[in-house]
Amino acid sequence: MIKKVPLIKYFTIALLFMMGCASTMYSISDNTDVFTGDRIVRMDNNTTSSKALFDIPFEINLIFLPNDSSLAIELVYRADDWIFIKNEKSLRFLTDNELIELSTFNPSRDIELGRINETALYPIRHDDLKLIFNSDKVKVRVYGEKGYTESEFTQKNKDRFKRFYNTYLQ
Repeated sequence: MIKKVPLIKYFTIALLFMMGCASTMYSISDNTDVFTGDRIVRMDNNTTSSKALFDIPFEINLIFLPNDSSLAIELVYRADDWIFIKNEKSLRFLTDNELIELSTFNPSRDIELGRINETALYPIRHDDLKLIFNSDKVKVRVYGEKGYTESEFTQKNKDRFKRFYNTYLQ
């Protein structure tokens, strides 16, 4: 006898499977380029939270080059449709009613395992980074030629930024 399973259970199982396959662990790596001797400290898989049904969470990672003290945010957007990240002020943080606007140049775009993958680097000042992780509420919006998507920083995202700052930038 075949037991009937409600459709909602199939949907739930499929959703959990997709989330498990797509998610990877948050990490920080500290490496030295063997050719140049440059040290690169980077955060990976710092995924934001999406509250709206059609907004897609994305990664907001940090990259620090101690040799020249440069700091950048790496935005990683993965979805089923292109957003075509813009060059001008395309990454915006709303932190406790203060707006931080960041610009990128030459974002990269490709398709990886059948999904859209857009990546952009945004130089950021240390003071702006501190403002982000010290704020009570942080909203993030990414602008592209096809509109925008937004997300929110969770306490975990802010704690990761703060720990990264305290460990590598002070």
